[in-house]
Amino acid sequence: MEYQRLGEAAFTTRANSRALDYIRTNPRAFFSDSLRRAMLFWIHPINFWPLPVVIDLAALVGLIVLFRKSGTLALPLLVVLALFPLTYYASQVVSRYRHPIDPVLYVLAGVALSSVSLRQIRAKAKFYKRKPPAIEQVLF
Repeated sequence: MEYQRLGEAAFTTRANSRALDYIRTNPRAFFSDSLRRAMLFWIHPINFWPLPVVIDLAALVGLIVLFRKSGTLALPLLVVLALFPLTYYASQVVSRYRHPIDPVLYVLAGVALSSVSLRQIRAKAKFYKRKPPAIEQVLF
């Protein structure tokens, strides 16, 4: 109702000033709410929270592996993962807001899984006293 009465520009200006006043007068509450929203962003959807947590942890491992192999490849992915969700930490969290960065998370999780697979292949080759496969050179 207020939006229709004021119009978009006036409503947005008023909502902005009210939000900034709240942040100035309640910085601790805003910080606490932002931390809660940050946690929710990374575990959404709540009903399936174990799956996003596993994907996020695998992506973190993949990011570490990628940084060790090539920091120049990993840096843009880190920037995306660090900067994209900042708006949602301060406003509201809905599971669909995470969709744009899901492909980045999946790629990094894949890097982690391929790294684990290659370590197992190498360990088997060493155990059987064979030369490890050259596939690692193709992947990295």
